[in-house]
Parts: sequence; C-alpha cells; structure tokens
Amino acid sequence: SRLLKLTLEPKGPRNFFAVSTETGEPIPTLNPMSISLSPLPGRMRPALKTVAEEIERVKRMGFHEAEVRRAKRSILAEYEEQYIERDQRPSESIAEEYVSLFLDGVPAPGIEEQARVAATLLPRISMEEVMQVAKEYDFSRNVVVKIATPPLSAWNPLYTCWSIMQSAWHLTLPRPRMDLPDSKEVADLLKSVEQQHLEPWPEDEDDVDTRLRRKFEEVAERRLPPGGGAAPSLA
Repeated sequence: SRLLKLTLEPKGPRNFFAVSTETGEPIPTLNPMSISLSPLPGRMRPALKTVAEEIERVKRMGFHEAEVRRAKRSILAEYEEQYIERDQRPSESIAEEYVSLFLDGVPAPGIEEQARVAATLLPRISMEEVMQVAKEYDFSRNVVVKIATPPLSAWNPLYTCWSIMQSAWHLTLPRPRMDLPDSKEVADLLKSVEQQHLEPWPEDEDDVDTRLRRKFEEVAERRLPPGGGAAPSLA
C-alpha cells in the first residue's frame, strides 16, 4: 500500500508508472522477494532509490499497527472469497495443488482447512513479528537486478515517438537507448540507503477504521440530548 501511494500520490517528482512486490518459492530452497517497477522515462535511478528507501524504512521502523491490521483483513477476505466459491474452483488449480503435493511435498489440505488455519493464526501475528521478517532482506548479498528497456526502432513505435517528442521539446537529438545505470552504480545506489537518514512513514489519517470511527462519533454527538453525558466511543 505504501508503494501504491507513492505511485498515485508521490511526495516529490513522480518516478514510476507502477511498482509491486511479491514473494515466492521458485525452488524448494529459495524464497526470494521480487520487486517489479516500471519507471518513467529518464527516472530509472530515482525509481530504484525510492523503492530501496522504502524497503530500508520498513527494516528499520516496521509498519504501523493499522497497516498490519488492514493487511490481515485483506488476506482473510481473500480466504473467505475462496471458501464461498469453493464449488466453482477450476479443475486446473486443484490438479496443480495435487501435483505440488506429490512432487514437492507441499500440503494440500483444501480451502476449508486453509481458511480455518488463517482465521486462527493471522490475528496472533504481531507487528514485531512482521518487522523481524523484513529485516531478513539484505541488499548487500544475494541480490539480482535486471533492467530492460526497448531500443529506438520502428519495432517500438510508442517508445520511438515518445523519444522524438521529448527530443523536440528539449531541442536535443533522440537517443537510440536510454541512459541506464551500470552494475556498479546500481550496487552503490542500493548500499547508499543503509547510511541514509529516513523519516518514519506517516500514519494514515484517512484509513477505513479512522473514517468509520469519526463517522460514528459525529452521529453519536448529533443524537445525544442537550447536556446529556459523553458520546459513546468505538475504542
């Protein structure tokens, strides 16, 4: 949600069209975190630095309680949706689950048991435990950065037209390729955030819980008789 907010409401110049993170297990002994971003043209370096700063901010300061609570609620909603639609589940996904069971030993308990376990365990996960997981990601080792950009050619009309328009605007010649950072520059950029001073991420003042609380208190105040006691609270 933080990266989405930086995409839609950046604090400074906008650096990317989109950015996302995910974790997976491509092989049994590897559990990496993948970060995909689509930077604005000419904003590759600031985009990489912005993402690295946010990962470092989480490692140092963690998340706010409201952020963890919303994430839990979102995960539980996904399990609830899968449980409700369990009879409409495609056969292919069931087959893939059993293939993983026989080939990799991944348990296949079914959505009923998965939803029950999630509803039992998720509320017990604390913000401190989430923060400990974030500290395991280290940019100084086991990091792969892949940068790809289209060349200036007739096979890439959108990029080519954009480059020509930008060149005409800035009175320069079109560049056959974008100015991309090399391996050393990327490594130095990722390491630099470890020594950088970072401010805590501001708490959301307009999240769903706060909005509902304020609405409840407004309605409660309107319904109170004149001079009649304190308003009830959702706290």
